[in-house]
Amino acid sequence: MTKGKSIRADEKNGSVNAWPVPKTEGNNIFMAINENHGACALTMLSRRERQVLELIAHGLTTKDIARLMVLHAGTIEKYRLNIINKNKVHNMCEAVAMAIRAGFIK
Repeated sequence: MTKGKSIRADEKNGSVNAWPVPKTEGNNIFMAINENHGACALTMLSRRERQVLELIAHGLTTKDIARLMVLHAGTIEKYRLNIINKNKVHNMCEAVAMAIRAGFIK
């Protein structure tokens, strides 16, 4: 797991925090797209795909994510492939960069 980082998944609103998290609630980064970027393919991602994308952006491995989400590693790999295909990018690095530019990941 990521050393020195708090991991918190909120199933109710689909957010996942994978950084030092203060004892406050409501950090849902998937609420809206930055106005400057317009509509984005990132909105087509499922709640789980968005969670996986954010966890990848924060440095977690497929194995770590599978353990955290209580899923098989193959399921996480499928989510990764869906993220790449839905966003028409070549790799996860491009998908993460797109998500950061669009304001989905801080």
